[in-house]
Amino acid sequence: MWKPIQGFETLYEASDTGQIRSLDRIVRYTRRDGRCVERKYVGRVLQPGLNSRGYEIVTLCDTENRHHTRPVHRLVLETFVRPKSPGEECRHLDGDIRNNALTNLRWGTSAENMADKIAHGTWVRGSRVGNSRLTEDQVREIKRRLAQKEPHTSIALDYGVKTVTISAISSGRNWSWV
Repeated sequence: MWKPIQGFETLYEASDTGQIRSLDRIVRYTRRDGRCVERKYVGRVLQPGLNSRGYEIVTLCDTENRHHTRPVHRLVLETFVRPKSPGEECRHLDGDIRNNALTNLRWGTSAENMADKIAHGTWVRGSRVGNSRLTEDQVREIKRRLAQKEPHTSIALDYGVKTVTISAISSGRNWSWV
């Protein structure tokens, strides 16, 4: 089922399957030489791109030819459910951030979204973080050495990290799940 996107009602529609399409329209504009020109655009399903976090995005053009880049999941929820309230985030219930079907999306809190990421195993933490210098096994060894009261500086030297990293592990501020 297709429904008009709020703010772009005569230009774009969202589907409950997670697609965005443009509608047929005629655009009138004035050229640099002063002549008025009409151009017909044939509607089509848009091919989404990806933002830096891997979410599908599309760029919508309003009636004044301004471009608006929006995440597909947000457009679907705002079109079929309601606009986002303050403090809400879009939740992908199956953990697949490219599955923008309405049945897979819900508004929720940051805590609910984080619980989903943990449950699906999609939360990037520990050695899965691209610039992590330590592995889970190394952190276990560091914690064992901390329990034996070894100095932070000697542990940090052995693992090529700063003493503040060892302090953060010691206090549970970092790597608390290990």
